[in-house]
Amino acid sequence: MTTLQTLHFINLGMYGAVDVIKELGKLMQIRDLGSLQVRRENGSIFSSSIDKMLHLEKLFVESSDITNDVVVDLHLISPPTMLRKLTLCGRHQKFAFTSLKLFMALIFTIFYSYRH
Repeated sequence: MTTLQTLHFINLGMYGAVDVIKELGKLMQIRDLGSLQVRRENGSIFSSSIDKMLHLEKLFVESSDITNDVVVDLHLISPPTMLRKLTLCGRHQKFAFTSLKLFMALIFTIFYSYRH
């Protein structure tokens, strides 16, 4: 299954999500990933898995509860260099990119994100 290229949509709001998120990091060939119900407490492990997806071109991330101010912070240490479209849905307080060149190449969409 490590050769899977598209996964729409995986719900990460269930019990045992940490194990599923770790397994996502093994999808080295994935190009298009949609993730729903990403919990705040899983933001770090989720970011770590995304960092391993070298061929990722499109990423959709929805926080676990977009109506009740649940915040998901993404910290991509070495974001996939092929990433061209990033869609964040929910409240994302912090989003860190280490590569400005990569950030400038993105089609960046944010639905409902603000800071207090």
